[in-house]
Amino acid sequence: MSMLPHETEANAPAIKLFQSAHGKLITLQRINDQLSGILAQRQRVQDELRMIKQQIDEVFERELRQDSPAVRAANEAAAENIAMRLNGLESNADSAMPGRRSGLEKLAT
Repeated sequence: MSMLPHETEANAPAIKLFQSAHGKLITLQRINDQLSGILAQRQRVQDELRMIKQQIDEVFERELRQDSPAVRAANEAAAENIAMRLNGLESNADSAMPGRRSGLEKLAT
């Protein structure tokens, strides 16, 4: 079944439209394939970032849990300093108000 020249000319606009549509469909398919690849790559990078974050968190936790002698000494010095200041405040309050019971005395009773 062959087409006559005048039939081919009459169908030319329709043929061009179908060719154009086919080209666009092919382009869409290529874009979809590229998007799928990019989304898969994005997922891989997210997973890698989660693993790195987990490793960082583990390092921080390990460092924060360590009770080094220097940290212990600093904590003890700070506690002693606070206790001395509290005692100094209570002695000043006791001398200003004789007969007043200190906070430590109140807790002991």
